[in-house]
Amino acid sequence: MPRFAKIAPWTLPLLSGALGGLAQANETGAFLSFFALVPLFFFWHYAPSPFSALIGGWSAASIALAIETTWLFELLPIPWMPAVSDVSAAIFMLFAWSLTSFSVGAPFALVSVLAYKAIQRNIRWWPLFALALWIAAEYASSWIPAALWVGAETSIHPITFGNIGYALANFPALLSLSRWGSIYILSSTLFAVNWFVFLIYRRFLGQPRKATLAVLATAVAISLIPSLPGPSSSSHQGQLAPTTIALVSSNIPSWAEATQTDKQIIKENLGLALAKLARENVDAVIFPESAHVLNLFDKTFLESLFKNGRTIIIDNSVVRDPRAEGSLRSRLFAYEPASGNVVASWDKSFLFFGGEYPPLLLTSWARFFGFNEVLRRYAATSYSPGEGNERPVPIGSHFAAISLCTQSWAPQFFLNQTRMGADLLINLSSDALFHGAKFYLWERLLMLKVRAAENGAYLLHAANGSSSLVIDPTGKILESVEARERFSYAYKVITLPAK
Repeated sequence: MPRFAKIAPWTLPLLSGALGGLAQANETGAFLSFFALVPLFFFWHYAPSPFSALIGGWSAASIALAIETTWLFELLPIPWMPAVSDVSAAIFMLFAWSLTSFSVGAPFALVSVLAYKAIQRNIRWWPLFALALWIAAEYASSWIPAALWVGAETSIHPITFGNIGYALANFPALLSLSRWGSIYILSSTLFAVNWFVFLIYRRFLGQPRKATLAVLATAVAISLIPSLPGPSSSSHQGQLAPTTIALVSSNIPSWAEATQTDKQIIKENLGLALAKLARENVDAVIFPESAHVLNLFDKTFLESLFKNGRTIIIDNSVVRDPRAEGSLRSRLFAYEPASGNVVASWDKSFLFFGGEYPPLLLTSWARFFGFNEVLRRYAATSYSPGEGNERPVPIGSHFAAISLCTQSWAPQFFLNQTRMGADLLINLSSDALFHGAKFYLWERLLMLKVRAAENGAYLLHAANGSSSLVIDPTGKILESVEARERFSYAYKVITLPAK
């Protein structure tokens, strides 16, 4: 038994969890993903008991997710709960963060126990067994937040935060593998690389000098992976004309935090931006989530600006739910401003707990502390989910799958629409509520890159409070546009090749 296993076996899963969390913190940390599982593999070999293996596996996964989701605290102060003190909001956020991390780690506890037992019984194919269990655990864990934060308006979708494969989003040669099995093939690849590193180190265990040299050589080899070329994103030009799109970025406060004066400035600046956009000869104008174009301007005003009959505006607006008094719906509109015709519309079917609907745990917490007035206000600004009837929208020579913010976290959303004929992916988001949280923006970027690569399609991301992006089918960022000044709008006209 190696010395480290005798002295501090519990440091191994803790180290593994820390490396796994930091691997998705930024581009530099991504290299840690190639070593993050190695301490856990050693722990499986030297854990003193099955119970120890269970606790170790659980803690490793929980720590990794806790690090990855520290951006939740950037929501403070919580604008949709104005009557709650900052201290109460912070305590609840701490409770929500720790409970979610702890719960999502549960499936990996079972993986750890079964892998430990397979090793104890000298099952030679235990890595394949453990790999299958790991992927199953990732899939199972993606459903836990939806079950944990159930509420009256819950719409059940998986949330793939925490999947280790997202760390490969900036390695083009490996990211291309996602076409063969979504995010889960990336996680499988990373698991296999970690096992290979584990074998190398274990081969020289007891020989510190050789082990160090072996690990350094492996690190050098891994460092060359980003330079490996990914597949080409070029596509042949057909008889159809290319599609031109004005991709908009905005820098406005969230509506929950905006004052009446803020909203008046937003409307004035948006009107100026619309006047400029109307002069562009484009197939579509894509606004970020919460642009509220149809909430702020009537169709007569838009018709007076836009004369190009083929231009489609992609916009997200808030509408009252006629079936539930006081409830709202987050509605996606694709419409022709020159004629007023609505090409497509649907309500967001995947709502994010806390920000878009009150989960049972939150309402129970509020009632316990007597925040009844807060609950009343909260319910008045909550959303009801749509029916899940999203369909690809024709834009130029493409058919676009359009998602609202967190819908891009679930691989199934774009995958289902790709099967219906979509060849262009669009995501609208508003990041103002996260107050510039770098962890959140980075992890969301990893997801968007994987969504583009696994569907082999261009992805256009229109954002408020961060940069709007054009991502090609290999996961490479081709264009970026940012509205730097507060209350401002910016856009860039891009051209996509015809399909």
